Amino acid sequence: MENIKSMLDAEYENALKKKTYYENALAQLPKGVIIKKTIKGRIYYYLLYRDRGKVRFDYKGASLPTEEIKRYDEAKILRDEYKKLLASIKARIRYLSKLLRHKEV
Repeated sequence: MENIKSMLDAEYENALKKKTYYENALAQLPKGVIIKKTIKGRIYYYLLYRDRGKVRFDYKGASLPTEEIKRYDEAKILRDEYKKLLASIKARIRYLSKLLRHKEV
């Protein structure tokens, strides 16, 4: 019985480390997405993001380097993946804390 508890404790600690890693990885990614608007036949680029619950558009220019657009596109994909992983690990932490009778972190 003690062996199972120690295994669950180790899994709980591992889950907490993963949670911290995913949160830090999310914080390192650039916020928002680059969108392209066509106004009167001309193309303009904006950074779309949320700030205190409000949607904001920051003008980035009439032209934007392809690398910057690609960086934001890749960040969006990574952000979605990290959010899924974070939700999964949080559910695992809740489950393990119930098994171990820990208070949630």
